[in-house]
Amino acid sequence: MTIAVVPVKDLARAKQRLAARLSSTDRRALVLLMLEDVLQTLRRVPALSGIIVVTREGEVAARATQFGAEVLQEPANDGYTSAIERAVRELTRRGEPSMLSIPGDVPGATAEEIEALLAASPAAPSVVLAPSRDGRGTNAALVCPPNAFELRFGEPSFEAHLARAREAHLSIEVLRLRGLALDLDRPDDLDAFLREPTPTASYYFLSEALGGPARAPVQVTRNHRTP
Repeated sequence: MTIAVVPVKDLARAKQRLAARLSSTDRRALVLLMLEDVLQTLRRVPALSGIIVVTREGEVAARATQFGAEVLQEPANDGYTSAIERAVRELTRRGEPSMLSIPGDVPGATAEEIEALLAASPAAPSVVLAPSRDGRGTNAALVCPPNAFELRFGEPSFEAHLARAREAHLSIEVLRLRGLALDLDRPDDLDAFLREPTPTASYYFLSEALGGPARAPVQVTRNHRTP
């Protein structure tokens, strides 16, 4: 079984590249709603044995708990790579067979895409990679076992991950998944996301905040399942 790991940065500094389109209050709200959408999607994947959110933010931790996710506390905001490294150490200590790293800002990702990632996994040691829509970043990595090779994020991470996986003699699969590929990081990402309506809280919020076509509010279900 696989544990999904979702790192979330400090809310005060989140999504600063969206400042031209969204206020700091709206950016903070968007981060929390995107996390809810991602956790909601992950919960719909039976093959996942658990979800871990890595954060030092109390508000993020509270949201994660509402969705039945475990929280792995960070002492400092040292970045996405550091958060994944912390999760790898913990999962290795527990003897977990595989880890799926996924960002908290891909609200358009679907349960079917996550299931496709899991189904594509070759025999260990292996990695399945899903690139960002521009092919530079890595929006998901399924690593079996979790410490099979070193994950390092930040563009251009995708080609670097491919090269590092080959050096580690891992079996490699690459899946290009439309919803998962779109992380909301730049203003043009917002436009791309809003062009294709999705039944997500993030879509409704951005439609309202940016003056686009509004939808009925999404009903979000919070359960207290412990992974």
